[in-house]
Parts: sequence; C-alpha cells; structure tokens
Amino acid sequence: MGPRRRKKADPRMKPPTLGALGWLIGVGLACLGLGYRLVSSTIPTGSGVDSALASGQKIEVRNGCGERGLAAEIRRRLIDGGFDVVETTNADDFEHRHSVFVDLKGNLEEARELADLIGCSRVIQQIDGDEFADYAIIVGADHEELQWQN
Repeated sequence: MGPRRRKKADPRMKPPTLGALGWLIGVGLACLGLGYRLVSSTIPTGSGVDSALASGQKIEVRNGCGERGLAAEIRRRLIDGGFDVVETTNADDFEHRHSVFVDLKGNLEEARELADLIGCSRVIQQIDGDEFADYAIIVGADHEELQWQN
C-alpha cells in the first residue's frame, strides 16, 4: 500500500450561506439554553432566607474554601432570598473551615439576625468605612451545613 492521497475539494460544493450558519447558531444556542434550564432546575433554590429582612441588604460573597464556582452559586441563592449581592470574590485564603458572616457597617444585631436566617453561627464585626457592602459572608468548608443548601 502506498501513501494516502488527500482528496481534493469538490468544486461543486458550495460554502454554507449566512442564513444556514445563523440557523445552526440559533439551534445551538437554543440547545444550550434548554440544557442550562434542565441542569439549574435540579439544583434546589430554597434559601430559607426571610426576604423582608434581607431586602436591600448589600452583601458580598467571599469564597474561603476554594471550591470552584461556589461563590457564584451562593450569589444566586442569596439573590433569590432577597439580598443585593454587590460582589463575589475570593477570601484572602482558602483555609476557612467555617463560614463567617461579617458586619461591615456597624449593625451587629441585624448581622446576627441575617446570619441566623442562612444558618451561619459565626458573626464578626469589621467596620470599614470604605466598604460598599453592608455585610460579607466568607464561605468556608462547612458551606453544605448552611440553610441555602437544604
């Protein structure tokens, strides 16, 4: 057997038209959207958060355990619970074994109430006048014990 020869392109073949490409892209996007809806509908969204208390509270989510995509998932759940999530970021490190609810503006009593609503037993106060958020949650390795996971 000799070396394989490449087939030449058939000169009668026409490249796909823009209409055909648009149709293929549309079908692909529709499939992606359907896939997303199917997957996201299997993730429970009940956060257990009292929307009246959480309403308008600006919160930032800090991933403190390093689990990929965790901050975005918790952001979605907190928004579903009525919080105004203004930022998602990583914590200073990923060594946080326990989640911590942080009061950034000086309303420790309300911070404790909000932390109770999501099942976070650790609350601290770190007042910083430069912070845009009212509160932060540093999500630790115990995040599965928090109420938005139930």
